[in-house]
Parts: sequence; structure tokens; C-alpha cells
Amino acid sequence: MNIGIDLGTTNSALAYIDPQEAAEADFPPIHVLPVEQQIDAHRTAALRTLPSFLFLGDTPIVGAYAREQGALLPTKTIHSAKSWLSNSEADRTAKILPWDSQEEGRILSPVEASTQYLSHLRNSWERSKGSSLASHRVVLTVPASFDEEARELTVQAARDAGIENLTLLEEPAAAFYAWIASHLARSNKELFDGQTVLVCDVGGGTSDFTLVRVDREGDRVQFTRTTVGRHLLLGGDNLDLTISWLAESKLGKTLSLRQRSALRRQCSAAKERLLAEGGPEAVDVTVVGAGSAL
Repeated sequence: MNIGIDLGTTNSALAYIDPQEAAEADFPPIHVLPVEQQIDAHRTAALRTLPSFLFLGDTPIVGAYAREQGALLPTKTIHSAKSWLSNSEADRTAKILPWDSQEEGRILSPVEASTQYLSHLRNSWERSKGSSLASHRVVLTVPASFDEEARELTVQAARDAGIENLTLLEEPAAAFYAWIASHLARSNKELFDGQTVLVCDVGGGTSDFTLVRVDREGDRVQFTRTTVGRHLLLGGDNLDLTISWLAESKLGKTLSLRQRSALRRQCSAAKERLLAEGGPEAVDVTVVGAGSAL
């Protein structure tokens, strides 16, 4: 089985290609694994993506419910671990998370948090498919602008999660290949020999800009990554913070850490709804006061 994992700043996912289908078609269908996860205090559900959030309660929780708890208890919730993993100014193996917590409450490193997300994906695969993920070839995506240490630490997190047969693939390349596979007729017409393609990958915590050269000779096409932009810790997280800052400024009062975290989560959800195809033109956002006031 060929398996691909996107270890994202805000969401992670696992997809796979069935080898029998691969033998029968040049471009076999790609299946996304529904990831079982807790969605509230009492229920679980299988979702297409796993929110990259870790709630440090009595029992650690990964996924959708951890994200919701993060709005209520930010000092016990880890998020954006991938941004820390790529931050050369930080000790990426030190126990610095959750960052919103006091020093004594920081109990995991960015590597350990990443291992938790990958372990959850591995466990979900093994429960669903009944086979060990370690027995399959896994492709794990990383930003093209990751430095060598960030790449090595990503591999370490994967191996700590029990994923051994591993290949790293740069995210802009993965996005480019996916575009080609889903737009075959258009790509055959628009990609020509000697062409340079700019691939822009704006993620949850990072933005990657990569130049790819196209070498074409008859039906044979080869792609070569020629240039990678400098590492930018700028992405969807920053949009969420900006929107929540704008919303808070319109309130005319200073919010607590808990209120600010809840507002950020609501602004993130509002952004996703507004930008979705057929989404509404406006979304209401509510800030709950410390007492009964709003």
C-alpha cells in the first residue's frame, strides 16, 4: 500500500492508493482515510482531517475536541507545533509547549507533539485496515523551506510514532503533482519544455514559494525544483490572529487569555465558512464574558 501523510500546522491527514487499483490505471483513485477522533466529551467520529491540536487533560486528546477545548483552556492545549518545529530560534527538542502555559506547565517538545499526531494517524490506520503502518511505504510531506534540522526532527517524530519506511516529499512538489494528476488535459496543453512554474503553498503556519523547471521531450516530462524561497512563518494562523485582533479592537475592551483564545477559534471557523464555496456573506461571532455578561 502506498500511503501519504500530510503533517500540517492546523490539520493533518492520511491518504492511500490501493496497489490493485494502481496496477489497473495510470492515475488510480486516491482514498482519504477517515480519522477516528473525539468530537466532544462523549462522542467520537471519523473525519477526513485530524486537527493538529493536543489537549493535555487527565488523558491526552488529539483532534477536533482538543481544538475546541483549546478555546476554553488554552494553557493546556498545544497547537501549531509544526511552526515551532521549523523555528531555528527555538530549541526544538526542549519542552516548550503549550506556549500559552506558565513555565512549569510546558511539558512537551515540538517533536513530541508531532509524534502524538502521527501516532494518532497510525493507530487510526491500524484499527481501520487491520495492518501495521510500519509494513507500508509512507511518504510524509514537509515544507520545501524546512532546514536540515527540521527535516531530521520530522523523521525522528515519525520514527518515534512507529513509522519507519519513510520518504520525505516537499509540500509544493506534492501540490504540483496533485494539480497535474487532477488536470491532465490542461497540464498537457499548458506545460512546455523550458517552462518555469511558480508553486505557491500557503499553509496553516508557513508559506512556501518554489520554482519548478519543466523539461519535456515528446511524451516524457521531467520536473526539477530549481529555487526555494526563504522560510516564512506566515500562514492561516496569522490570518486568524489578525481577524481576531480586528474583532477585539471593535469591542473596545481588553479580553482575557481565555476569551481571546475562544475569539480566535470562532474567527478561524468564521473565516473557513466565509471562504467556502457557497458560503454566507456574514457570520456572527460572540465573546462570552467572565460572568453572565457578553
